[in-house]
Formats: sequence, structure tokens, C-alpha cells
Amino acid sequence: MMRGSAAVFAATLVLLVATEHSAAFDRFIATTNRLRTVRRSHPMELLAEAGGDLRAVAKRTTVTTATTTTATNTASTATTSCPDADASGVRDSSAALTRCLSAALQAPGFVTVDLGGGVYRIDSPVVVNATGTGQPMQEGFGLSGGTLNASEVFPAGGFLLRIVLVKGVTIHDVVFESNHRGGCLRLDATKRTTVSSSFFQGFATRGIWATCPQNGPGDSPDEPTSCYTFKEQGDELLVQHSWFFEKTGASPEPSTGTAIEAEWSDCIFADNVLFCSKRGLVLGDGGNENLIIGNHFWVRCSPDHVAVPAVLASSGAARVFDCQFDRGNQVVVHNPAGLLVQGSTFHGGLSGVVLKADTDYHVLAHVIIKENLFHYHPPSTLPSGIWLNETAQAKFSRKFVNDSYVESNYFANASGTVGTTAAGMTQGYNTSTFVVDLSARLLVPEVPLTEVSYTLETSDSQPVQHWLASTSGGRVVVKTSKPLNHATVRVRIGQSTSPTNGAWCIGCPKE
Repeated sequence: MMRGSAAVFAATLVLLVATEHSAAFDRFIATTNRLRTVRRSHPMELLAEAGGDLRAVAKRTTVTTATTTTATNTASTATTSCPDADASGVRDSSAALTRCLSAALQAPGFVTVDLGGGVYRIDSPVVVNATGTGQPMQEGFGLSGGTLNASEVFPAGGFLLRIVLVKGVTIHDVVFESNHRGGCLRLDATKRTTVSSSFFQGFATRGIWATCPQNGPGDSPDEPTSCYTFKEQGDELLVQHSWFFEKTGASPEPSTGTAIEAEWSDCIFADNVLFCSKRGLVLGDGGNENLIIGNHFWVRCSPDHVAVPAVLASSGAARVFDCQFDRGNQVVVHNPAGLLVQGSTFHGGLSGVVLKADTDYHVLAHVIIKENLFHYHPPSTLPSGIWLNETAQAKFSRKFVNDSYVESNYFANASGTVGTTAAGMTQGYNTSTFVVDLSARLLVPEVPLTEVSYTLETSDSQPVQHWLASTSGGRVVVKTSKPLNHATVRVRIGQSTSPTNGAWCIGCPKE
């Protein structure tokens, strides 16, 4: 009897659960249908096979166009084309693409505009602006599978595609060819934007500019702009598996473009290649808490020995992991505070990390640079390393290093070894004074040491007294109560301090 009651109860429970979660089941079916996407060859593979000829890529790309609209209790997804645009690239498609993308933005659910592998001539910027719909931060749209090609009449300084105040944009398998007329993609305070498997090339200003609506179209890439309030800012830009190059190789003409500039926080830049431009990735004053991981920076491709900023953080903060910086590519950080660089390689030619002081007495605060490889890379004979950039008007503090650790880096082939910690040894014969000078291994040798440890090993059989006599300027002096026939002294020093209240060193005493 008990067994039968349990069976009835179980059957009733299954029925209730199935009824309650029917909406979830519908969403599962919708997701399954959405995964049946259009299949095409990867654009990077095609471009390599076509020797960089974008039109050849377009002709060789085969696409099976599919339109799937699936209704659920909460949302719908759809893939559509843009029949009014000219996929052959003969006629201007600017207005047609603007209409298609604007319609996709205003359509119910999420609509992806599939370009069908075509090459589209762009005479004027394609602008999708959610403010015109009366619904700023409206749910977005998708764009995939084609080339936007700036024509010879495209306005200088303009962007092929500009998206304003839209939430949830997906751009995949798109080639942006600016032909050195202006920029490729401008995002004005958008949120939750994903860019993947795309090419950005021939940009004279920027490949991607994640900025604010108030910044003008002609703002100079030489002067990074800012987005200060949350209302103005975009958020959560993800750029992955994409290529950026202003030029395809060395050229006598000076580079002018920046591959990516972001004024926002909470962005991720992963597994990209940034090649041949004036600057690589620029993080503006609003660009805190961004993650840079697994990228290859080959930004400087000129034959001279001028280093270029592969990563430029004017906000002082960045997180850089597992990246490769080729010859002359540097991580340049202004007023560093909240900086983490780990697990990356720097291949000579003055590549490395540059910490720049913009204000006087700036304190290195929460700076961690560790487990990186710095070495030479022939044919360049210039080293890689970690350097301070100071002027007479702007220097780093000589009294404090706040919770910062520059250590455990590997400096190969005589690249300069520096940090906030250092270790060394000396041997002495018939002496009572042992000096280990580590000042050349410290970023700021004048900062007082907060950690000093040493060991003294001697072959003398009699006990001997010993003590620290001096630790000034990274120069450690150990003395003994009597001369020793032979002794070895090993020293480890550190400079970092931790404020008792846990705060950053704001308002620290002046020098």
C-alpha cells in the first residue's frame, strides 16, 4: 500500500514539474534551433588563402542563407538578409545597411543581419542610433558574414559603422576595410557588445573606438578621450579572435592609427592579433578594470628602433596576462595604480613595461609585475626590461612603494633586472665588513627598505657576532665583531609597505 502511494505521488510530482517548467523547455528548444546557424569558412583562413585580397575572399565564401524565427514565452531570434544592399560592391550600400540594421534593432527579439559573404561599398558612415527610437539602451542586433569597404569618397575621419546607445550587439565574421580614410567601428556608450572573428584593417584613426556620444567624430587619436559618469559610459565590451592592422607590412609612410581604444570598464580583449599601427590597445581615463589576455602585439613594424605603446593605460590600471610583445612593443602605464602584468613575453628591441609619472610624488600603488620573460630578439641588439619614465616636474615617490611587487621575472640575455625586491650575495676574506649593493636592481633605489634578511656562512670555528650596519639606497652592509678568514653573506630585500588602514596611499606625506 505504501509502495503504491509513493508511485502515485511521484507521478503527480513529475506532472507538476513538467507543467511548471514548460516555459523553460520552450526556451531550450529555441536555443537548440538558434544553434543551427549558417556555416561558412573562417574569414582569417580565407584571407590567408587569397593573399589578402578581400574581393577574392568574398567570391570564394559560400553561404547557405537560412532564416529561422522561433517564438518563446519571452523572446525571439531571427536571421535575415539585407536585399536592398549591393553585395557586389558596385553601388553604395550605406543607406540600405543603415535601414536594415535599424529595422533589426527595432524588431521584436534579437535579429541578426547576415551579409551573405558580400563586399559592400560604403560611401558614408552606417549609423544605428537607439536614441532615434525613443528607447535608449534598447536590446540590440547582430551583424555577420561580409565586408564593409570604404570607397574613395568616404569622409575622412568617419567610421564605417557607428552604434549609439544600444545594449547587446553581436558582430561576427565581418571584415572592416577603411582604406586609410577613417575608422572602422565606433561604439557610443553601448553595453554588452561582442566582436569576434573579424578583421579591422586600413584604419587611419581607430579600428574600434569604444567611447561616449559627446565625443566628436574628429577627435584626435593622439589625445585619448574620457567618459567619466556611468550614464555616459558603455560597459562590457568583449573583443576576441580578431585581427587589427593599419598596414599589412613595413611602409615608409608614418602610422597614424590606433587598433582599439576603450573609454569603458569591465572589457575583455582576448586572443587577438594587433599589427602595424601607431598604437595597439589604448585604455582611456574611464578604462579601469579591463582584462587583456592571450593577445599578440606586433604593433611596431617599421625598421627603425623607436618603441611604440602596444598597451597604453592612461588610467593607471590594467590586467595583462599571457601576451606576447614583439620587438619595440611596450606596456605604457601612466601614474600606475592597480596594475597587474603576469606571464607575458617581451622580445627585445626596447619592448617591456614603462611606468610613467604624470604627477609629482606619485606612489607606486598596487602594482604587480611578475613571472614575465624579458630578453633580446635578433636582429635587434636592444634589450627588453622594466623602466621608469620621469621628468623634472613629475617623479615617483622616493619614500613609499605601496603594496607593489615587481619580482620573479626572468631577464635573459643581459636584459636589465629590476624590481621592488632583489637578492644577492658577496664573499669576503679576512674582513669584518660585507657589502651587497642591490641598488641597480631596484626600480626606485631611494625608497627605504621595508624588508631585509641575510644569512652569514663562515668557515671559522669560533662564534662571532654580526649585525646590519646599513641599508641605505639598496646597499646592505653587514658587519662582524672580528675579521673572518672566509665568509659568504646572502641578502634579500624588499620595499613594499602596507598601510594599516588598507587604503591606497592617497594623501601620503610629501617628499
